[in-house]
Amino acid sequence: MPCPAVVIEEKPHPIYKRQDNDLVATLDMPLVEALTETKPRTLKLLDGTTLNVPVPSAPVQPHRETRLPEQGMPISKAGAKKRRGDLIVKWNVVFPQSLTAEQKAELKRILA
Repeated sequence: MPCPAVVIEEKPHPIYKRQDNDLVATLDMPLVEALTETKPRTLKLLDGTTLNVPVPSAPVQPHRETRLPEQGMPISKAGAKKRRGDLIVKWNVVFPQSLTAEQKAELKRILA
């Protein structure tokens, strides 16, 4: 008698997406922080614990990634080793929607 098939359906998560055994999270970072900040960000993991995510050295380029080994999904076929995939943090640099003439002039002065 054949065994019935088991189907596992993953529910979407508001923060994480799964890529094989890796987890991917996208964190927004305002432009001013991307240019000047290097303070770690706190991210709540699936098990409820928090993790300090190191920010790449400034300036952070749009779509830059930080890979944190062994912070992803458990690898069930790893046996007693209890291995996990990686956590990949994608940095989404958020640009301002508008700038005043004064702000534009100041940015040109500073960045030129």
